[in-house]
Amino acid sequence: MKNQATWLLPMLLVAGCQAPRIQTPPGFARVSHPFPHDFKAVSSRGHVLALRQHPNPDAKADLAYWSQAVEHQKVTLDGLTLAAREEIRTKSGLAGTLFQFELGEAARKTGYWVAVFVDPRRIVTIEVGGPAEELRDQADALHTAIRSVR
Repeated sequence: MKNQATWLLPMLLVAGCQAPRIQTPPGFARVSHPFPHDFKAVSSRGHVLALRQHPNPDAKADLAYWSQAVEHQKVTLDGLTLAAREEIRTKSGLAGTLFQFELGEAARKTGYWVAVFVDPRRIVTIEVGGPAEELRDQADALHTAIRSVR
């Protein structure tokens, strides 16, 4: 009986935590082993879209809290430039914040997008990276994918 309890608890915990799903954007191929992410897809040009779900350690830590934390980390600590910030909503109605950061100069500018969605139980982050100009060209498809998370 003790051996059963050893494997039963982790199985119940995994069964209760459904991984979020996201629509793979056109021109991206899903990576079969995305660790440490829950989902990862790459384009033939090397753009990356990755999703992670984290437990929310405090139900009082809402979207405003986590949005401030992301912006502080990326701008103040990592030295990225905030190019845009917008409030977004998934198709299922979950509110989020989408940040567009940039690093570098002119044609060598790299784009790094972070979307954060929060509810009392979980935090979902979606990251997109690649040459900034090419991400702007794919903005509609990337926004559609980001808003598809559930």
